[in-house]
Parts: sequence; structure tokens; C-alpha cells
Amino acid sequence: MLHIWGSTCYAHVPKTKRPNPKFSNRAIECKLLGLSASYKGYRLLAVKRNQYLTARDVKFGVTTTASLITKSFPPEVLNLSEEDLNEVYVLGKRVRESVAHSDTTIIRPHTNSPIPTSSAAVGGEAPRMSVAPIPRPRRKRTPNSRLRDYVVAINVATIKTKAIPIPQSLKEARHGPYAKQWEAALQASGVSG
Repeated sequence: MLHIWGSTCYAHVPKTKRPNPKFSNRAIECKLLGLSASYKGYRLLAVKRNQYLTARDVKFGVTTTASLITKSFPPEVLNLSEEDLNEVYVLGKRVRESVAHSDTTIIRPHTNSPIPTSSAAVGGEAPRMSVAPIPRPRRKRTPNSRLRDYVVAINVATIKTKAIPIPQSLKEARHGPYAKQWEAALQASGVSG
């Protein structure tokens, strides 16, 4: 759902915060100001009280949002060619393709018929640079503090380990196949040689 700055929304008021839990308003009419930087929720402006709020439980007026979009972008203003519509369609789906050769096939979204294109068919136009879409951020997973010491046995069984032979002397460690690893281990332990 697209939430537009300034659109009407309704912030839920918990029962504990209402003056009269039975007859008080359950929601406050607000205008959306954006996302809060310090709290998980939306920054809102209460219209009747003229004060700022930060709330998570917010319902958005679907009809007002749709009308704002149609008022902002009337259909006759957007005169896009079929190529531009296809480009918007491809960018909207965030399709990641690795182009192996210069000939590609574009599929129209409404007809599903492939159109072969090549650099010769385009003519004198400059080739368009394809920009890779920005990857979505990944959530940082934090393990539960109660399960810190918990070890999963399947992980131990499936991990392939390669035994590094322990050298007999420092000279053997520095000249062996794992010299870099042993040097890093010696540096970390504080032993110099």
C-alpha cells in the first residue's frame, strides 16, 4: 500500500489512554508526516489537537489516498510510449537479468508476445544503460539470549571441516602451506618470532 505524505490516517488510542473507555473515540484523525527515525512507527500530526504523534497502529483512508494519486497524476498528462511502459513494468518487478549478448527479448505485459530487439533494429539512437535495481535491505537477525549456549547438532554434522596439520616448530609453520593462517594466529596470540 502506498502511503503519501499528508494523507489522512487514523491512529488507534489504547483503552488505557482513553478518558472514558466505553464512549471515547477509539481513533484520532491525523495527517501522515512520514516514518519516525527513533521509533518503529509513523510520525503523525493530529488535526484537531495540532500536536505531533508517533504511532504504530495506524489505519489509512484508502479512498483519500487513491483520490490524491489521481489528482496528482491525471491520466491524460502521462503520455508514455509502449517502450517507456515496458521499462516501468520491468523496473517495477525488480527483474535482475544478466545480459549475456546484445540481442534481448522484451515481453509486453498485456500481450505476453516476445519482441526481439537488437542494436541494429534500434537504428541511430544511443543505447540505454541498464541500471541494476537496488537490493532490499536484509534484516539483521539477533539470536535469543536464552538460547546462547544452544548448539544444533545437525550443523556440526553437515559442516565439512578440513584438518590443518599442526606444525612441530615455528619454522615449519612459517614455511608450510598454511603460513598465512599460522602467522595471523601468532599475531593474535601475541607471540612474535
